[in-house]
Formats: sequence, C-alpha cells, structure tokens
Amino acid sequence: MKNKLVVVSKGASFIAGVLIKSLINEDYEAVLTYPGKNDLKDAALGASGLVLCLGSYVEDGEVMEYIGELMHRTGIKAVLIGSTEQIDKAMKYLPENKVVVKNQEHCSVKSIASALDIIFSDEEAAKPRRSILLVDDDPTFLKMMRSWLAEDYAVVPVTGGRQALQYLSKKQPDLILLDYEMPELDGPQVLESIRSQDTLKDIPVFFLTGVDSRESVTKAISLKPEGYLLKHNDKQKLLKTISDFFESH
Repeated sequence: MKNKLVVVSKGASFIAGVLIKSLINEDYEAVLTYPGKNDLKDAALGASGLVLCLGSYVEDGEVMEYIGELMHRTGIKAVLIGSTEQIDKAMKYLPENKVVVKNQEHCSVKSIASALDIIFSDEEAAKPRRSILLVDDDPTFLKMMRSWLAEDYAVVPVTGGRQALQYLSKKQPDLILLDYEMPELDGPQVLESIRSQDTLKDIPVFFLTGVDSRESVTKAISLKPEGYLLKHNDKQKLLKTISDFFESH
C-alpha cells in the first residue's frame, strides 16, 4: 500500500503543483486539499503526513486550531513550507513534536522528500493512540495539560461541561479528565449525565481538582470516578498515574 500524503494549499500554487507531481513520481499517494475543516477531515483519512504550504490561512485561527487538533488526535506529522513569519504563526497552533521540518519558501523538492523519509520511517506515528477528553475552564491549565499529554495520547481539549457532553454525543474517548469545579455545569453534574447514558456510562473518568483537603477528596471519591488528579501535581507524577491506569485496564 502506498503512503498517503496530504498537501494543504489555498489555491493551486506552483509549489503545491510541483510537489504533487514529484510525490506521485516517487510512488506516494498524494492528495491536494484546501485548508478548510471539512476538506481536511476527508482528505486526512488514512494519511501518514501533511505538507502545509502556508499562506493567508495561517491568519484563520479556527482552521489552524483544527489542524493542530488533528495532529494531536491522530499523531499525524507535518512538514511546513512558508516564510519565517508564516511558520512562526503556524507554530502557535501546532504541536512542536509533530512538526518534522520547517522549510523556507524557496526549498527544494529533494529537501522535502528527506523530511518525508523521517515521517515514514517513524512507525510509532502510524500506531493508534489512547484518546483523552480534557475538560477544564482554565485556558492556561488546559494548554499546559494538553502539551503534557500530547506526547503520548490523542488529546481533545474542551472548556466546559456542555462542550464535553456535546463532544461525547459524537465520540467516545478512552479516558475523560474532568475539572471538578466549573461554572454552569460542574464536574459532578457532567459525571452524573455520563453515568446515566448507556453508551457513555463505562467511559472511565478522573476528576481534576485544585483542592486537596480531606473533605474535598472525600466528596470527589463519593461520586465514584475511577480516580482523581491534583492539579498541582508535577508532570511526571500526573503522567505516571494515567499511564498506570491504562496499563491496569
């Protein structure tokens, strides 16, 4: 089976056209797609790598966030082609560990091919990863946790209980990390809703809490989640807890 690459470009640019022809000649399955969410979603199915021909779409936060989420969720890696300014803007949204090479605009097809060799020699990138739904209303904590977890897991971050339930109506992650205290719909209410639905009730849930008093911990455990994580735990301790949970299940 040929390795599939998705070349993302806004419009039929010269670079994108040359790339497609060269990649096909090198026996890749190469697909050209527009940087729209629906276009990317369809084109990326079964793909092992992205070649992002950066353009004005780096200014579209919604599109760039989707590309970043796609890379986090699937483990797909990317090669960037663009100006220094475009690359800097793109990297605000993309996972650093999934960007193989950042090329300047006037790069050779040969240099891109070398970068693609890195993508396809990395067998780990093709392996399915455990998925985690991360729910927290604190954007700073959400961003930090996402960066920690993205090294080993496919992470989907949402900023509230309602967004979490909306996501769960369509997809089921392997684990939910759920903030205990949130406005509008808090962690216990979200957990209650999850446990009341036959299609969701078996998804494991860990509460995230910033308070480690005996009373708070006892209250959280009484709701019978699979466990709880203190927000002030360091990275190694937090990741070990999650890793140990998956290993035991």
